[in-house]
Amino acid sequence: MKMSHTLLGLIVLLANTQSLAKDIEMQTGDGRTFIHPFDGDLPGRAESADALWMMSRFTTNTDSTPMTITDQISIKLKGRNQPVRIVLEDVTGPSPILMYEDNSPYMRYSDAGARRTEWSINIKCEIARSRNCSRWMFLGLKHRIYRVEFTYANGNSAELYQVEPYDMTNFIARLGNRIPNPEAQAENNAEPEPEINE
Repeated sequence: MKMSHTLLGLIVLLANTQSLAKDIEMQTGDGRTFIHPFDGDLPGRAESADALWMMSRFTTNTDSTPMTITDQISIKLKGRNQPVRIVLEDVTGPSPILMYEDNSPYMRYSDAGARRTEWSINIKCEIARSRNCSRWMFLGLKHRIYRVEFTYANGNSAELYQVEPYDMTNFIARLGNRIPNPEAQAENNAEPEPEINE
């Protein structure tokens, strides 16, 4: 049987692409292990029976005072059983950092004709070593890890972890002494609330 070079090339390309996809055991900063999909060296989108992690990204504003970073998170929920509570945490470091607790999550339909809804949120935080919400930036790690917990009306709960390749070492180095130091902020002991935009 003859096979065209184009078809053979597509088969080889598909095989190589599939060989790059793998599940890797990861560990949060507080020692909990989970399995996460990777495509080569890059993390993929986490998915479970309950949800699909659609997007996580951030924007920074280094011209403002104070300088800020804004997380943008979007998660697609599956099925009819929608959560009544969603808790989003940063679990990169040794202690989990609460990013947002939503006790009345607002869902919007994301796919016409499909029983899927989407939960999205923007969280703005000051870039400073003394702020819990941006502390992950100063850890010198290659990845950031999010954990989201869904709680349902029947009391059941489910978790989903997402890994992102956020290495902030060079970014922090460029900002240098523009970043507030903990000593200068010692008089203000209160942790300011992150700004939420749902």
